Amino acid sequence: MGLEKNQEEKIDFTGEYNKKKKIIIISSAVLLLLLGFGLAYAKFTSKPQESQTPEEKAEPEEVSEQQEPEEVEEDLEPKEVLAASYLTGELIEPDLAKRRPLAIIVENHSSSRPPTGLIEADIVYEVPVEAGITRFMAIYQQNTPEKVGPERSTRVYFLDWVKEYNAVHAHIGQDPLVLTLIRPYEIDNLRDTGAWWDPESTGRSREHRAYTSVVKLREAMANNNWEFVEDLTSWVYSSQASELASRPEAQYVHINYSNDQYKVVWHYNQEDNKYYRYQHQTPHMDASNDQQLHAANLVIQHLSIWPRRGDDKGRKDMQVIGEGDLMVFRDGELVRGRWHKESRESRTRLVDESGQDIQLRPGKTWVQIVPSFENTVNWETIESGNDSLNM
Repeated sequence: MGLEKNQEEKIDFTGEYNKKKKIIIISSAVLLLLLGFGLAYAKFTSKPQESQTPEEKAEPEEVSEQQEPEEVEEDLEPKEVLAASYLTGELIEPDLAKRRPLAIIVENHSSSRPPTGLIEADIVYEVPVEAGITRFMAIYQQNTPEKVGPERSTRVYFLDWVKEYNAVHAHIGQDPLVLTLIRPYEIDNLRDTGAWWDPESTGRSREHRAYTSVVKLREAMANNNWEFVEDLTSWVYSSQASELASRPEAQYVHINYSNDQYKVVWHYNQEDNKYYRYQHQTPHMDASNDQQLHAANLVIQHLSIWPRRGDDKGRKDMQVIGEGDLMVFRDGELVRGRWHKESRESRTRLVDESGQDIQLRPGKTWVQIVPSFENTVNWETIESGNDSLNM
């Protein structure tokens, strides 16, 4: 009975149970079909993630502001920047242009010739001293010769020109009056510095065998912090060279100092536009290189010169500060005018008859100091096809 009770099932006569069962089966089949269709669609429409190696994406280019095109520099060697020399008007290295001038007293006694190293000076003064002789003050800036001389003693009037260039002064011995003026004039002085008695100058007396060295003198200047100068007043130089066709064939300038041994002739050369020096009717040569002394400009200053009263050596005095007549020879031409020097420190001005600064040629200048009111200078100019004598 228990078994029958357990196996007893409820009988559906209406068929609802089977009907519900069929609906459930059909619904499940539809769901499975939809699920399968969905999976298939997802498979075919989705992008593969691991089946292919992804390509590297390029970084986006940055958009920069518009820039001006850079200039392309030419591959050229750097040009050397030059400066004009205060002493010659020539273009030289800037360090040389600031180098302090050095003024050395060099003798011109007939027994001391030929000189050595005078040809390397930028400016040379020739000045009459006692006994009818002349003496040189050679001013150096660009060049540093190993040997200069014969070196001799200085005089009072040289100091006024030394101050004009703010130069260091080198000499052996001096006029006794100089010793009282070196300090008040505030002159940087190198007496007997770097000098020696030259054993090779055979046949000369001792006073004509003293030499010095610009190299050694500049070493002494460096030790005293006298090496450089910031500014100097320059003469006026013209870089425009004269044309060859406009130059005279020749010109001769005569400086007639009182002693025949010291009479000078400057011979103008048309080709190189320079003046070549003769003394006592012979070419005046330099022993350092066996070349004739020459200059681009001749400046002839007329000064009042007189014997010093009571001096047993016959020394002279002269008026360096002031003004006087002037003759400037350059390009085979003569320019007349006046020189003016307002003070010991000021640079001597060279002006023409209209008061304008006279333009010199770049290069070496020789300054000839001659007595005023004396017929010391005459010249001869030879033009092409014509001879003319000027006195």
